[in-house]
Amino acid sequence: MGQHSANSKNKAFSRALVYGLIAGAVLIAGLLLYSQRSPAEPLPTATPEPSIAPTATPVPTPEPTPSVETDEMRYEKALALLENGDYDEALAAFEALGSYEDSEERCFETKLLRADALCEAGRGVEAATEVYQLYLDTGDPRAWDRCFALWERVTQRETVSAGVNYTVGVCNDGSVLATGRNKVGQCMVRDWENVAAVSAGGWHPLGLRFDGTVVATGSNYYGQLNVDEWTDIVAVSGGSSHSIGLRADGTAVATGYNRFGQCELSDWSNLVAVAAGNTHSVGLRADGTVVAVGENENGQCDVDGWTNVIAISASELNTVALRADGTVLAAGDNNYNQCKVSEWTDIVAVSTYANAVDEHTVFFAHTLGLRADGTVVVTGSNRYGQSLVTGWDHMISVSAGGYHSAGLRDDGSAVATEVTDIRGNGGQCNVEDWTDLRIPAARQFVPEA
Repeated sequence: MGQHSANSKNKAFSRALVYGLIAGAVLIAGLLLYSQRSPAEPLPTATPEPSIAPTATPVPTPEPTPSVETDEMRYEKALALLENGDYDEALAAFEALGSYEDSEERCFETKLLRADALCEAGRGVEAATEVYQLYLDTGDPRAWDRCFALWERVTQRETVSAGVNYTVGVCNDGSVLATGRNKVGQCMVRDWENVAAVSAGGWHPLGLRFDGTVVATGSNYYGQLNVDEWTDIVAVSGGSSHSIGLRADGTAVATGYNRFGQCELSDWSNLVAVAAGNTHSVGLRADGTVVAVGENENGQCDVDGWTNVIAISASELNTVALRADGTVLAAGDNNYNQCKVSEWTDIVAVSTYANAVDEHTVFFAHTLGLRADGTVVVTGSNRYGQSLVTGWDHMISVSAGGYHSAGLRDDGSAVATEVTDIRGNGGQCNVEDWTDLRIPAARQFVPEA
């Protein structure tokens, strides 16, 4: 048994020795082969198997999420447009916002600002008309106030006005002063208030209030004072015995003496100014043409061919008009050379008046022209010193009366001629203490193309 175990161990040892010798021989042979290779010959490398990338499932590109413009963002854009003066775009933007925040109020504000811009661009009639429509749509008194102010830059308004033998003036506080003969109460204006402009008719002054209503005093023999129901009025003109009001919609109303149809103005439209004579009435249209109605015995209504007119004035027997180029036109009676104005130039305002010794008789007249430099030219009768305007300067308006002339200086004071014949002196020239008179806004009316 012991002999057998020792034999087995000897055999195992012999096999291990053989295997070790064989492995050593193989190793030695390999080393010999390696030592005999070329130094530049690279070691053999295994050729890699080509790699096959796994097929990826395509991922869809997400659609870009649209940016949502909120009402707040639109409101801010509308405010920026308004601030930049892009009024049409701003208005559309605010209107699209409906009742968001104060968008409705912003619409109102934008319409007013747009109207101001239109007026500055010479489109005052369009501006005033738009704001008047805004007033009709909303009833907002702010719209009326702006409409009334815009019309002042388009139409004709006086704050110093001369009648036959009296003078009226508007103070800055809206009260009214009067001086002269008061036979029929034409100077009874002490209780007038909130007045923006006046017009002295023959024996009756008219007062235009800021709210578009009219007051009147003096002779009412022909119903020329029946103005209590007039509304939305933006200018007034008093004739010898009738009164005219210009409405904010460009139409006219009239009351008083109508024997020659001078109060039949219902078919007039697109007006920017009105002027009342004795037996005729005159209207200035937005396109710079002129219309007249009433008695035409002396040719005072022959205005059909007049164009590019920016201001008008009417007296008992004649009509005068100022053109945009500073020249003056006249039609009607010329017995006292009151229509001799063809050589006038650089004129910015006109006023004409024919004196009446009573409500039916006319016997002299004169016409005033205000130059751009603030001086005054005159033509016509000077029987009572009404044409003595030499030396007048710094004038911004003039008004021809019966026995006198009056005007407004740029410092808010009044001036009047001195009566040279005591028979015509009723105190109508006593205006030296009038120093706080209202100065109307400068007119910017340009006839429509």
